[in-house]
Amino acid sequence: MVDHNGIFAQSAIPQEAYVDWERFLETYGAALPSDTPHSFYRLFGNCRFLPRFLSKYPATFTKVVRNFNAKKEKTLSQFEQETLKLVNSSPSPLQDLKLYKYSELIRITMKDLEGGHDRAVLRELSCLAYALLRAVTHLQYEELKIQIGSTPLTSNGTECLFHYLSLGKMGGYELNYSSDIDLLAITETDDGKAGNMSLHEFFVKLTQNVTHALQHKDDIGFFYRVDWDLRPEGKSGTLVNNLSALEYYYETFGAEWERQVFTKASPGAGNLAFGEKFIKIIAPFCYRKTFDLESIRRIQGMKEKIHDSMQSQLSKGFNVKLGIGGIRDIEFFVQAFLMVFGGVKPQIRHISTLEIIGLLCQEKMISDQTAFDLKESYLFLRRLENKLQMLDENQTQIIPNDEDEQVKIAKRLGYLGSDAEIHEHFSSDLKRVTLTVKNIFDGLFQEKKSIESAPPFSLVATDEFAEQIRPNLLNEM
Repeated sequence: MVDHNGIFAQSAIPQEAYVDWERFLETYGAALPSDTPHSFYRLFGNCRFLPRFLSKYPATFTKVVRNFNAKKEKTLSQFEQETLKLVNSSPSPLQDLKLYKYSELIRITMKDLEGGHDRAVLRELSCLAYALLRAVTHLQYEELKIQIGSTPLTSNGTECLFHYLSLGKMGGYELNYSSDIDLLAITETDDGKAGNMSLHEFFVKLTQNVTHALQHKDDIGFFYRVDWDLRPEGKSGTLVNNLSALEYYYETFGAEWERQVFTKASPGAGNLAFGEKFIKIIAPFCYRKTFDLESIRRIQGMKEKIHDSMQSQLSKGFNVKLGIGGIRDIEFFVQAFLMVFGGVKPQIRHISTLEIIGLLCQEKMISDQTAFDLKESYLFLRRLENKLQMLDENQTQIIPNDEDEQVKIAKRLGYLGSDAEIHEHFSSDLKRVTLTVKNIFDGLFQEKKSIESAPPFSLVATDEFAEQIRPNLLNEM
């Protein structure tokens, strides 16, 4: 028999655990089976939004929890099969897809709280988002065609291809509980018509409809916040661009940060083959065939600006994503290697931060110890970020300075002991991880006075790789 009271007592917010538990039991209307997983009880007191969802929709317990298997990881194909079934059979597909999202979040969060499944949690959160994005996009596309009584056709009479490219954490299959999804809208051409609308007007309208459907919040919740600001000229630029316009823009005006963005590009929704085509077209923009240290200097400048901006926010707490020694430092480290060496070493290209770290080690560009430290630090920080967002499904990366709040976060991470012991162990681990990341990241960029004897990358690369690149890097300086 599970001692759920003992589990609640060890939760981050025990008093809320008992209240949410009683509310759930009242709506569920029956005793729970004796083999209910421990991780189900851990939802209470560590997460607010999912227990309250369960109280509104208690049948979810039978559908999800009774079949829970922490060792089983759903693939993107499985998520797509399940969402496609809802699209084809439900009289209210958007509502049922939203219920599906939160049901799956319960399963994934239980796995997360059980511990030891960090990579699987990131992948499943991302695959869920891909499946839902594709389903919602399909529904909105078909609905808009019905509304205008026409299919968008090119001047050649073929259906115009379009795609929503995934970028950022979604592009790298590294989403957390409350990530924005970064997208770029691409069409095959503007030359054609969609009923009485131009192709551009049609796809702008479609993109607006998809955005509204994904972001609209109702009694169930919402799908995802969508960010289109990585498009050319950001918010001031047109929402949808055709392929030729994008090619011209990036060849002529593409900035360093945009090169970084496309290192994490993956096919999102719409015509997937068209998305793959664009990724191949943009690859030479991201990965240059010569060493390009000027790019790294600009990357360093971008990161310094982020660190400087964080100084004014220190009174609020430590930012797990943007703070010194945080997630972004690891991502910048990896992207620096990609942008300088990815053109001449295509074998290190990948969308996943963890996979790239492994490839850099495999190619003997960084040491086994550096790779281990980066992977362990990245997983710790991403696990921490997830636990921050797990409470209310809010997008936050701030660890408050308040000691009691830090203890609550640590308990969601699974730390045990007295509050004082938990705080000491958590603070020690966080300090160790961020200092490790800071030291590795700082090794990329040397002080000017030492740059001739120790060019960029030489302090973080293996001795063998440092000797290989030293002549090239010194020639670039």
